Amino acid sequence: GLDPNQKHEMRALIRTLAPTKAIIVSTHILEEVSAVCTRAMIIAHGRLLADSTPHELAAQSRYAGAIHVKFSIGVRAFSTLAQTPQIADIERRDNTGQELILLPQPGIQLLPIFNRLVEQYRWPIEQLSVEEGRLDEVFRRLTATSSAVSEIGE
Repeated sequence: GLDPNQKHEMRALIRTLAPTKAIIVSTHILEEVSAVCTRAMIIAHGRLLADSTPHELAAQSRYAGAIHVKFSIGVRAFSTLAQTPQIADIERRDNTGQELILLPQPGIQLLPIFNRLVEQYRWPIEQLSVEEGRLDEVFRRLTATSSAVSEIGE
C-alpha cells in the first residue's frame, strides 16, 4: 500500500540495513521479493515448500526462457511455431495471433531456435522479449499442490 516514493525509500532502507542485518519480509507482493530479497521461502499450511533465491525460484517457472513476441501486422506464424518441437506451448495474447508467448520445452534455450525461424521466414518483429520466469506462477503451482495434499491428509 505504499506510493512509489515510499516504496523507493523502503527498498533503499532495506538495502542499507541488509549487509549487517537479517531482514524478514512477509509479503504476497512478489514484485517486492524480486526487488529486495536475496532469499525467498514459500510456506503454505505450515510447511516449507521452497527455499532459494528469487532468481532460482523464477527459473522453475514454466515461463522461464519463454519468448514474448509481437509480430508486425499480417504475419502468420502460429502454425509454423506450433509444429516446432522445442516449443511446449503457445499462448495467444490477442485475438489476431500477432502477439504470442512461446513456452519452451524443459531445458531448451528457445531464443536461438526462434531467431533461425525469424530469419528463415523473414518474419518482421515489432517487439521481442525473453522472460526470466514468474514467481507468481511458481507460488501458485507449489501452494496448489500443497493445498491438495492438505485436503487429502485431513
